[in-house]
This record gives sequence, structure tokens and C-alpha cells, in this order.
Amino acid sequence: MPKKEGKLYYYRNWKDILQEGHKEVKFLDNNFLAYPDHKKILQELIDSKIRVEFNQGLDIRLIDEENSKLLKKIKHGSKHTFAFDNIKDEKIVVEKLRNYLSWGSKNWNFRLFLYCNADMPLSNIIYRIMFCKKNRIMPYLMRDKNCWKIEDNNLNNFYKDIAAYCNFHLNVAGYTFEEYLLKYKKNKKRIKSSLKLWNDNYTEPDYLVWE
Repeated sequence: MPKKEGKLYYYRNWKDILQEGHKEVKFLDNNFLAYPDHKKILQELIDSKIRVEFNQGLDIRLIDEENSKLLKKIKHGSKHTFAFDNIKDEKIVVEKLRNYLSWGSKNWNFRLFLYCNADMPLSNIIYRIMFCKKNRIMPYLMRDKNCWKIEDNNLNNFYKDIAAYCNFHLNVAGYTFEEYLLKYKKNKKRIKSSLKLWNDNYTEPDYLVWE
């Protein structure tokens, strides 16, 4: 966000890290793919054969055939992470993910951040969760602080339950939301309430990455 953090600029050469004796590089850039020479850097990282981690999410809108292929060749220390924060971006997210996934495995092999806040319709949030599940993508629900301050106890618990369901990928990969609640939650009233909110706001995804 330029208003908060200033314009994009080159701060330090990753090769300096290696000269200090480190054997891996972690990029903290908020938008690595927006850097004009990012493809050159990706190729250098591939050639170096060192472990690489991108601490921040990569901008899915900037994915193309070339950088997708380069990202797949990197010896990475963690799974790549993109974001699906706005449901209006679904078409471009699908288009770019098809490009990215064409160069590698498609089963739970990377992660999508899903931003949510208490002003969003629950259907919007559940839709994106199910988009990930249907496409075998690991979701990570990032709750705005206003999700923690809801006075309605049932709704408060629901946000906690969907975050717990999403943020350990074996839950999403292995269970439906109902199965997860029945397996891990003991309070029957809470289970019933969270499941009702889920079912009342559930819709199937319109687009699948793999058709």
C-alpha cells in the first residue's frame, strides 16, 4: 500500500545475504512480482540452488506463463501464497491460477490468503473457502480485528470455527465443515448454531480452476 509504506524501491541485493554466511534467503517484500526485474532475480535464485521463502503473499494478478514457470523451479522453503481477498476478482484469480498450476502439482500445493471482516456477507466468505476446497488449495482465513469484537456470541463463535477449520489445511482437505464441527467441537448448541449459519449462507463456486 503506497500510502502507508511508500513506493516500491530496491533495498538490498539478495546475494549480500549469502556473503554473510546464510544458506537461504527470505524475501519480505509486500509485492515481489511488481518489481520490474523480478524474473531476472528468480532465474538467479534458481541458478544458485539456495532455499528461498517469500514471507508475504505473491500478487496473483501479476502471474504469467514465464514467472509461473520460474517460481516452480525455485528450491523454496515454504509453499507459495497468493490472495483471494475480493470475490469480484474471481475470474482473474481463476485465469492466473490455471497458468500457475499448469507448471506443477494441483493438490493442496500452495495457499490462498482469504481476508474477511464483519461487514462482509457471510456468503462471500464461505464461497471463497469452498472455492479453495473444491480446487484443492490450502485456505488461510485472515480475520479483520472487527471479527473479534462481535457482540453476538453465535456469530463470534462462527468466525472462530471457520478460521479453525480453514487454517489447518488437513481439516479442509479431509472434512466438510459439518464433519469438522462434529469431530472437534463438544458444545452441541454451538455446533448447531455454526452449522446453521454455514448452511444458510452456502453457495457453490461458479468457477473451478480445473474444469
